Amino acid sequence: MQLNINKSNVFERIAENANLYWPEFQLVAVALYDQNGAYLYNHPKYLSADKPYCFLKWNEKFNGANTLILYEGYPTAIVNLNYYKEMNSVYSIMVHELFHGFQYLKEESRFPDELAGMNYPLHKENIELRNRERRYLYQAGISTSREEKIDNMKRFVELRESRRKFIDHFLDYELFVETIEGPAFYVEFQANLHISNHSYSKLLETFSKGLLENKESSQFLRRSCYSSGFVICCLLNEFFFWLER
Repeated sequence: MQLNINKSNVFERIAENANLYWPEFQLVAVALYDQNGAYLYNHPKYLSADKPYCFLKWNEKFNGANTLILYEGYPTAIVNLNYYKEMNSVYSIMVHELFHGFQYLKEESRFPDELAGMNYPLHKENIELRNRERRYLYQAGISTSREEKIDNMKRFVELRESRRKFIDHFLDYELFVETIEGPAFYVEFQANLHISNHSYSKLLETFSKGLLENKESSQFLRRSCYSSGFVICCLLNEFFFWLER
């Protein structure tokens, strides 16, 4: 399916399809911005009678990153347009950041201790086991066999829990990052799949390939948890579907 998306209707399209990406997905405000200004959608203090957005002059609140902020006291996802060349990519990252707004509305509290992330111990044994565990998770994600998925997940869980003796509570940092970011990447994936011509398997491979990058695993700890959290969400969705059948 290919949606006709532009700045005028991008939020409307997301609102129409949000429940396809996550049940009862509630949308907060969102702003698309660059150095010229910001297109602000769905903000209770900035509603336009003749446009689906309110255009604001740039200010320091719209700075640098894609993230969630409180703008005029209301949760607002912000997306930097300078990072993207076409609206399909903007659409899917908007869904990602809007999901963080949904987590805010649901009073999500399982956020990682970033200080623990900064002090994460890089023991050789832990890194070697972590790289092995991530390969098992990757294979579980891409496998088309139920038996292979379950077998690889068992190996993944066994290796993950065995790492506690090397890093103890620091393992919880990884779990919390996966808990917060994994579902956001999952809905981004669902949105991308919905509006693009990519097959499920091809897009799944693209989103999960970070699991095979050992350098990322050891040097970019927080970022490396995005792909593992995403694949875990995909597997949980598959397992839930099996139980429902």
